[in-house]
Amino acid sequence: MFRNQFEDFVRRFLLTYGFTMLATLFFCVVFQLGETLEVAFLGQAILFSICANLVSLVYFSRHELSEKEWLVRTGIHTILLEIVLLTFGHWCNMWNGLVQGIVFFVVVLLVDAGVSLLEYGQNVAMARDVNLRLKERREQNMAH
Repeated sequence: MFRNQFEDFVRRFLLTYGFTMLATLFFCVVFQLGETLEVAFLGQAILFSICANLVSLVYFSRHELSEKEWLVRTGIHTILLEIVLLTFGHWCNMWNGLVQGIVFFVVVLLVDAGVSLLEYGQNVAMARDVNLRLKERREQNMAH
């Protein structure tokens, strides 16, 4: 179980880091924040993505979550994600001022939604694969 959770964490980190880089490009274009970024920013983006993923620990459970538990944890996750990333982003000078703060808030929501949609698509594909294999096994058992 831990191995699966660790693999999910790494996969989610890679998605988050990729989206962070895309959001950085967007932020630089919109707010004309310069033509080059310092190498130190790459390290900050890695820490930023790790912080974003640590918030996902609210989903870990020893049992399968009910729909209500999942919805409650999703709300908690979104609130914690905004608090952590707005704080970290301001500390790293990723945003300054009210307008940039609001845009940063919206971008965090959009990136979170993008990561969630990609994960949903992967889960649907996995469920389809499992159902197909179960159907094949049933057909094999009926043939014997």
